[in-house]
Amino acid sequence: DRIREEFERRLDASNRLVVTAETGAGKSTRGPVWLAERFSKGLILVVEPRRVACHALAEFLSTQRGEPVGGYFGSRVRFSDRSGRKTRVLFCTPGVALRMLADPTTPAAAIVVDEFHERSWQVDLVVAAIASLPRFREVPLVLTSATLDAKAVAAALAATTLNATGRTFPVDVQYERNSLEPSGEEIGPRAAAAVDRALLDNEGDVLVFLPGIREIRAVESSLGRRDEEILIVHGSQSPEAMRRVFQASPRRRIYLSTNVAETSITLPGVRVVIDSGLAKTQLHRGGRTVLATIAISDASMQQRAGRAGRVAAGTCIRLWSERFQPDPYLRPEIERIELDDLLLQAAKVGL
Repeated sequence: DRIREEFERRLDASNRLVVTAETGAGKSTRGPVWLAERFSKGLILVVEPRRVACHALAEFLSTQRGEPVGGYFGSRVRFSDRSGRKTRVLFCTPGVALRMLADPTTPAAAIVVDEFHERSWQVDLVVAAIASLPRFREVPLVLTSATLDAKAVAAALAATTLNATGRTFPVDVQYERNSLEPSGEEIGPRAAAAVDRALLDNEGDVLVFLPGIREIRAVESSLGRRDEEILIVHGSQSPEAMRRVFQASPRRRIYLSTNVAETSITLPGVRVVIDSGLAKTQLHRGGRTVLATIAISDASMQQRAGRAGRVAAGTCIRLWSERFQPDPYLRPEIERIELDDLLLQAAKVGL
């Protein structure tokens, strides 16, 4: 909220803006509202990398407004459209955004690309289309991220930059020395043992980062029945299950999550993060694109650790040795995959 006046001034000077701020500072929830208030007509499209974030953000803001999703705030993902004629701010996935941008009748007043550092090929294509096509020349574009080389991105887009500071607390980072590098071997018992230690030594809820649903189920099984409430944060969960994630509870919680909780959503009450150091990502192998489990970058490791310091001083337990040297950043997806789909979608959107 402290940067709102500067945000407005920068948009007056240029309709291309790169906003950086710490995780949980409000990038996803404040900027889109300001844009909706600035433009009286048209949709504010907010492009989110994951379905879970689209639903969660629309739900959060609709609750604050005292109305159901589909009113002022809506969400649209594959096979689910929770928007209506009165929707002003629409949270959508990159694939949905590309289909909307390919339709010249889409009434886009402004476009926000959230978590731009994740750099899926669809997100890159959304930004390329807005930056290149004449019909989007007057449409404001705002990119947001917590870990981004803002100056380089701003230079490529002839954009201005704006940084907002969040409220963070110190995080004590600890390492498990049984494994030199992030590994999926015995991930269930290893993560469950770390959870038990964390619950004994720390206050608050525990967030465990895992690469996928198979690993989440393995850790859930290893944890067994206990007094703490175990909640799964994954795109396969029902809307009702995801709503529970954001509701207060008298019991301590253990969140088992993929990297959706790394940047896109903020979970309440987390004081401890247990990081597997792994994520699923698309790679080019043997002439085709495959979904592989790989070690995350140093930037992602810092993001995940920061989740433990949102409400008070916290602890991050990394399930690998401190001798491991991660890559500083993950290469953009466009450098790692086959380009057939990219070229087809680029043609469809008008490039």
